[in-house]
Amino acid sequence: MLFARASSARPRNGRRPGGRFHWPAVGAWALLVAGLAGSAGTAVFARDTVTALERQRYDKTVADIMTSTTLTLRRNTDFMVALSATFSADPDMTNRTFSQWMNTTEASRRYSGGVGYGYVQLVPAARVPEFQRTLRADPRLPVTYASLDVAITPSGKRPFYCLARLAVMVGDALPFAALPAGYDYCGPDIVSGITGFDPLPAAELYRGIGDAGTIVPRILDSRSGLLGMAMPVYESGTPPVIINARRAALRGLAVGTFNIREVLAEGLGDRKGLKLELLHQTKMDAAPVPVTALGTAPQGSTVHETVIDAGTSWTIRITGRPIGGISGAATFWGTLTVGVLLTVLVQLLARSRRRALRLVERRTEELRRQASHDALTGLPNRALITERIEESLERHRREGGEPAVMFLDLDGFKQVNDTLGHAVGDRLLRAVAGRLSGLLREGGSVGRLGGDEFVILVEDVLDGAAEQVASRICAALEQPFRLDDTDPLVVHSRASIGIAVGLRVSAEALIHDADTALYEVKQSGKGHYKVFAPSR
Repeated sequence: MLFARASSARPRNGRRPGGRFHWPAVGAWALLVAGLAGSAGTAVFARDTVTALERQRYDKTVADIMTSTTLTLRRNTDFMVALSATFSADPDMTNRTFSQWMNTTEASRRYSGGVGYGYVQLVPAARVPEFQRTLRADPRLPVTYASLDVAITPSGKRPFYCLARLAVMVGDALPFAALPAGYDYCGPDIVSGITGFDPLPAAELYRGIGDAGTIVPRILDSRSGLLGMAMPVYESGTPPVIINARRAALRGLAVGTFNIREVLAEGLGDRKGLKLELLHQTKMDAAPVPVTALGTAPQGSTVHETVIDAGTSWTIRITGRPIGGISGAATFWGTLTVGVLLTVLVQLLARSRRRALRLVERRTEELRRQASHDALTGLPNRALITERIEESLERHRREGGEPAVMFLDLDGFKQVNDTLGHAVGDRLLRAVAGRLSGLLREGGSVGRLGGDEFVILVEDVLDGAAEQVASRICAALEQPFRLDDTDPLVVHSRASIGIAVGLRVSAEALIHDADTALYEVKQSGKGHYKVFAPSR
């Protein structure tokens, strides 16, 4: 007997027996394809969003490093100019007076990377005995065997000698501190033979600095990044126009030694994946010469450069590329995988997609805030407050009126850190930030540059209004700070404020003028304010 066996297998082409389509299967495939397409689109969008966000964050970081390093270099060179003017105005200054002046200006704290400062005097051969008697009566501090050894070293007859008249060390001890007081810095090769230093053609260099009439930097140790800056000191305080007259008026050099790596470290901070370099152009038509560098950059990085004029021509170079905690590829594949899974789980698709978008938005907002605000106080950082000042200047140029910028420095903050600890110092900075923010009216802004330095922007000031605001700030900060309701600790503080009012070519110029006024406040006793007045 024959039996007909009916097949139980379903057709693989999506058709039912009889040629009819299985519409639920077709719908499922269509939904899957639509889900995959939607997931791929979302993945591309998320990848592009994260990539753009990381690029924005990277550009902000580069701008912040450039601004910080530029301001630090200009402040250091401005101090060298002030040092030269001080030596010119007080030719009879003693080492003790010089040391007191350095303490008053707080140079060791305010000027990053500073190691030592001094005055090298040009002494004709006939006046050497008289100069040696002066050195014995007024040796450099602290008094050591080397500071009392006034015999000319290296020995030999020369028409003139370059001898250190004044010296103050503010950083780590240098081999220079071991040199005898009679060491001739215009000898054949200064610091030649001293471990860790490159030889310098001294006499030629000395004359070249005097002829230039401006700051001349010199690499002392290319391995450690030790840099010397020299500023000529003339009898009249200003360089004569004619070269021969300039050489005749040259009395000596104001010299400063800086660990330039500390300057770069202040700008670079703890950022990874970036290389920060400082270069110096020795001649107008010559290529910049590398001074020192910090950090490392990955392969395929891009280079950003800016040239600044801070007493001499510097080039700041940053090499790097955007590197974030979430890469574009990881974002793409992760989002795509999640999209496929959510496609299978149809009921969860809409809710999960909204959640993913919210996470991206929150991450975007967090990174934007991190790139533009100070982590300790929550105030705008250097880059953001500088941007706000630029916007204020542009608005006042269009609409009239004048803005004011205040550069505020807490007096005695270092003592708080040293005696009560950095944790108390951080709480004090947060309390000061809160009090400053509460004092400003609508439209004003306050930012933290770093350490105990703040910048305050006041809009549309009238005559005397900036001084009134500064007076209120000084009075408010003199009130005691109770840093914790459960802690009986009360901290007292004062502030010194430099004010710059009016339009400038840039925000940086306005901040610089306010910093100059602050410098004058520090010299005249601290605890008050002063408006910048341009020199006539």
